[in-house]
Amino acid sequence: MFDRIIGGDRQDADGGEWVGGARVGWVDPEEARDAAWDAYPSADNPEPARSPWSGTQRPALTHPEGAQASWSESAGWPESAFEQERPSRAEQPEPGRRKPEPGRRKPESVRRNPEPTAESQPGHVRLVRVLLVAAAVLGLGLVINVAASFFGDGVGGALRWLVPPAIALVAAMVVALIDAFSSEERPAGGRLDVPVVIAIVAVLVGVGIGGFALTAGAEYVAGYVTGKESGEDRLLKPAAKTGAGLTVTVENVTYTSHFTRVQVVVSNGGDQSLPVPHDDVTFTGPDGTSLKADGFRSDWPGSVPAGGVERGTITFTGHLPDELTTATLNLKSGETTFAVPVALSN
Repeated sequence: MFDRIIGGDRQDADGGEWVGGARVGWVDPEEARDAAWDAYPSADNPEPARSPWSGTQRPALTHPEGAQASWSESAGWPESAFEQERPSRAEQPEPGRRKPEPGRRKPESVRRNPEPTAESQPGHVRLVRVLLVAAAVLGLGLVINVAASFFGDGVGGALRWLVPPAIALVAAMVVALIDAFSSEERPAGGRLDVPVVIAIVAVLVGVGIGGFALTAGAEYVAGYVTGKESGEDRLLKPAAKTGAGLTVTVENVTYTSHFTRVQVVVSNGGDQSLPVPHDDVTFTGPDGTSLKADGFRSDWPGSVPAGGVERGTITFTGHLPDELTTATLNLKSGETTFAVPVALSN
């Protein structure tokens, strides 16, 4: 009894031995049974360590939902679902900043044919397009009239010059109305897409007034350059003069804004061609005022073939005084001088 209390050394019947107050070499049967049961996996112990009491075959391991094995992954194997879903430190948004939403890939048809961002504007007209159409029509008409002035007998009447701006005005109106009705089918354009009312006013002012003013200016320039301005006929009756086989007849004397044009017919009754130069041709008044022919603006043949008739226009820069009622046309053919007197109206 005394040895038990003070921890003396002794040996029990079941094999245990007391050494220095501690029992050595003895195993409790209940603890051994519990250790054998702990060798099997359970919810509290998914994968226990192998023990001497475990079987020769390792039991199959199962993990409850949400648990994760503690073994290390091999290289090349995909990460577990838990590690794939967890964002990395670079992908984690900063505190206070909203995480950006992932972009959605648009369908192929939308990427090839993107929808217009600008909304359509019903009743709006592309003013630049309308004015370009009007300018093209007006410019073409002016070019035709100017060419006719150089190669024709004159610049023509006012009606011929009014046709281009009138056609340009009508064309601009038609294009503006068509553009206004079709504006719902197209996206809105730039700053010059204006309502149809403003477009009509701009066409009337720009093409109507501006086009007619431009046409008047073109007619003036063409007439001044060619000398074929329209004017008033001052000749009272035709006058003729014959000599050296030639007959010179004055058929018209027209006073324009800047020039005096004399229309002359020369007939050659001889058997050889005769020169009729315009260099020394003059138009002289009884008071001594004389006008010299302008070779650039004159339309003169220069010679008359044998048995032929030539018609030409001699242009003089300026006018004789308005109060003069008579004048003389002077020209030469070789050594022969022709002085054809004409009667003029006031």
